[in-house]
Amino acid sequence: MKRTIQQKIFYYSQDGLYKRKLEELENAEEKVAYILHHNVKSRNSDTELILLYWQSEGLYVNDFEMYYSNITPAETITRCRRHIQNDLNLYLPTDEEVIRARSISAEAVKEWALNKVKE
Repeated sequence: MKRTIQQKIFYYSQDGLYKRKLEELENAEEKVAYILHHNVKSRNSDTELILLYWQSEGLYVNDFEMYYSNITPAETITRCRRHIQNDLNLYLPTDEEVIRARSISAEAVKEWALNKVKE
């Protein structure tokens, strides 16, 4: 189901509307929003977020089968996290170091992109 940004913000931020179990969630963005909502540590750590996401799919880091499974790629998970935090302004990081590091990283990428356009 395609939702507008306003609908997503409302839907993802309402506990009463967002009680479906993680296993029932169909799309990556909803799963990521659920994890970010219920696990503060995942807001500060992509590694934590990815591990929790994969666990929701029944996979664990030490599972040998994980490498042969059709798992959601880490980039998809982190892309969803960036969209939820940066575009929807929900479940923001709580660690000051993480906030500062992401801000510096965003500025560096922006500066790099501007320089590429000038070339």
